[in-house]
Amino acid sequence: MPFGKYRGKSIDRIARTDDGLLYLDWLIGEQIPTGYAKWAIETYLADPTIKEELEKIVENRLEHHPSEDLGTSEGHEEGGGK
Repeated sequence: MPFGKYRGKSIDRIARTDDGLLYLDWLIGEQIPTGYAKWAIETYLADPTIKEELEKIVENRLEHHPSEDLGTSEGHEEGGGK
C-alpha cells in the first residue's frame, strides 16, 4: 500500500484482519486508490473466497453493531467504483 495507515504493507497482509479487509473495501468504494494500487485491490477483492469472507464480516458486524457505519463499498460495480 503506497499510502495511509497501512503504508508499506502488502494487500494480503492488510487483509489478514477484519478491519484491514473492510479498509480495502472502503478504499475502493471511495475511489481513493488509482493506477496499480486500484487494480491490485480490485483484483484481490474480486476473488470469490475474499468476497465471501468480506460478506461474513459485514453480516457479523451488522448483527452485533447495527448502527455502525462499516464504510464498505457494498453495491459498487466490479472494476468501476460506485
